[in-house]
Amino acid sequence: MMYCSKCGEKVLEGAAFCGKCGVSLKDYPPVQEQEYFETEENVTQETPAAAEEVKTENTSSQMYAAPVQPREEQRSQAYEQARPVYGAGAQTYRQPAIPIRNYDPSKDYTPIGMWGYFGYQLLFAIPIVGFILILVFSFGGTRNINLRNYARSTFCWLIIVVVVLLAILLIGAIAAAASAAH
Repeated sequence: MMYCSKCGEKVLEGAAFCGKCGVSLKDYPPVQEQEYFETEENVTQETPAAAEEVKTENTSSQMYAAPVQPREEQRSQAYEQARPVYGAGAQTYRQPAIPIRNYDPSKDYTPIGMWGYFGYQLLFAIPIVGFILILVFSFGGTRNINLRNYARSTFCWLIIVVVVLLAILLIGAIAAAASAAH
């Protein structure tokens, strides 16, 4: 794999420009990926201050070396990708660091907060309107996957409650018919 020597982005072999920074690869020739194995000789224990000094140095040998990120930096980048970004009064999220099974970019994966669950629970408790909203949210009336799943779980609970009540009524009717027959 080849990397842009200016920004470190992966570039295709034979490409004329970097896809990320747009620099001409004739002026900044791409570098080849290098294997890196940790051994006792090349692993050092550094303090955070010493590691910062190494990062700020800008030598020509570093410029043409393959980009290698320490594990802590990779973890922090994954954490930064998963953190919410707040802006323009609405909560938006970057692409998740952990892949979501069956991810659909047209859907909204914004989590519902504690007050959101409380509010939807009150809304779903309204006798007729709540049942209609449960049906609408369960069967595609919202882009938010979490709201859809919450409405579906509430709908399943309603089905269970109705089945249990019907079973109790049926047993009571059978018991009443049996006692009336004697």
